Amino acid sequence: MHVAGTNGKGSVTLKVAKSLSNLGFKTGMFISPHVNTFRERIQIDNEYIDKESVVEKCHRIFEMVEKHKLQLRYFEVLTMLALLEYKEKKCQYAVLECGIGGHLDSTNIVD
Repeated sequence: MHVAGTNGKGSVTLKVAKSLSNLGFKTGMFISPHVNTFRERIQIDNEYIDKESVVEKCHRIFEMVEKHKLQLRYFEVLTMLALLEYKEKKCQYAVLECGIGGHLDSTNIVD
């Protein structure tokens, strides 16, 4: 699910993700901004992405960025990190909060 709009994106994202988790679905949640650690942004069933996953996936992402000479912004890297985590952990649902919005937002990659 892709959550966009002017106000309330974070609240809607949290409520939908928690509801899906409470129904027994393995659910990823991608939010911004973070308060204490950027790992808050990427959660599965209310658990932050673990540090080891961050290191391993960032290594893979940065290798691909270098190989293909990509110029990515911070939010784009975080979005890639989240989507890789959700795919590899076999999430049944992912609830993504839009970042800056508009057609340039990296979360627009999802259907």
